[in-house]
Amino acid sequence: MLEQSVLTSVHNFLAAVKAHHIVVERVVVFGSQAAGLANDWSDIDLLVVSPQFDDMCDRSHINLLWRLAARVDSRIEPIACGSRQWRFAVTFADGVSGKVKILPTHLSGVFEKLRDPGFFKELRFTDGFVSWPGDIDIAPDAMYREIKSKGTWVLE
Repeated sequence: MLEQSVLTSVHNFLAAVKAHHIVVERVVVFGSQAAGLANDWSDIDLLVVSPQFDDMCDRSHINLLWRLAARVDSRIEPIACGSRQWRFAVTFADGVSGKVKILPTHLSGVFEKLRDPGFFKELRFTDGFVSWPGDIDIAPDAMYREIKSKGTWVLE
């Protein structure tokens, strides 16, 4: 169960996002807050799912999310995720940013579990790694190279 202050911050953030005409289908709190392991220094990892994040051509919506988060509660770290499921935006420490698209054809073997939308939304960003429970992760070096050169990394 999330602390009331976290719930209040998420609700206030969501209201601010909607006031800026971003259609939000759902938000998912993940990370230490969701796991009940938060401390005084913990951020609020928040997956924001919207069809407006599908096929983004620029970073304007992502930048807006971060500006709104800073105004509402600086602990909020929003992650934009398109409605078409297996997509999300990343920003690396050096400022390189882009999108990751995981096509359904890639969702086999160890990635089979990602077909479940609920499981997919358990994604977490830790020390530069994108991962899910059960030691499922995406190679950060390959992701960085592709995003730096093309702006998007498509796993097919």
